[in-house]
Amino acid sequence: MKKIDNKHIYKNRVFIIAIIASVIIFGSLVHSFVSDFLQVFDINKPFAGIVAKVWFNGIGYFTKQTNLLCLIVLLIFIFKPSLFFKKSKLVMSTTIYISITCLICWVVMAPVYAITKTANWMNPNTMISLGLLHIVVPFMFWAWIMLIFYDKHYHFIDNKVDLKFMLLVASIYPIVYIIYCLFINFIPMDSKLIYGYQVHNRDGSIYTETCYISIYGIITNFNPKCCLPTFDNGTWWHDASNQQGNPVMITIYIGFVLIIVGCILTWTLIFNHFQKHLH
Repeated sequence: MKKIDNKHIYKNRVFIIAIIASVIIFGSLVHSFVSDFLQVFDINKPFAGIVAKVWFNGIGYFTKQTNLLCLIVLLIFIFKPSLFFKKSKLVMSTTIYISITCLICWVVMAPVYAITKTANWMNPNTMISLGLLHIVVPFMFWAWIMLIFYDKHYHFIDNKVDLKFMLLVASIYPIVYIIYCLFINFIPMDSKLIYGYQVHNRDGSIYTETCYISIYGIITNFNPKCCLPTFDNGTWWHDASNQQGNPVMITIYIGFVLIIVGCILTWTLIFNHFQKHLH
């Protein structure tokens, strides 16, 4: 095992990119969290509604959690590089998770939302967050990881990551999260508490029943008593078609699992290839 050259690390472009990436991810998360908070902050609104919105449509998102994990990994590299190269499984798991975030957003979620109009992605804050957290950060993190692989001065202590181990361990978090997304939509809450604005029936009256507490409701539509509002012409509407539980959506879960397994296989093979042939 070669000794890691710390002088090279601190002068290398990989270190500089890590600092830049950390600043960008931190700024992206702050922007997203502040936007979430401002969207729900109302001095007259029950505190429970603010907490519910900030968690279920904010901190509780897989997107924000995986972006935060990327930031943690980058900070470990910046401040404790020797520890970073001992944590190959953490690094690879993070790379896998941010890949899942990117792919599920653009391959699964975006097309579904575009067809069903169940998300308001056209407002400026949402578009900025989407671009930063689902495009800029994943591609930047991938590029940074590949630079580490190609630099002969960098080498992880583990010369090989066991594929079976990664399939078992790295898949736990996303699979548990999928199950979480399914069951949170059985938590009854007033629509205004969650969305921060009123949902209307198509006849113009106020919709007073429960709504899905997460935008993931469109892909976890198993609760026949919950509504997933449709955004149209600047207003959130309750559509009866969205209120019926739809077990057929299980096919999208199969797509999720395929993306998870695909990301684990791809990055584990890439890691083992570079560890074997370049170091």
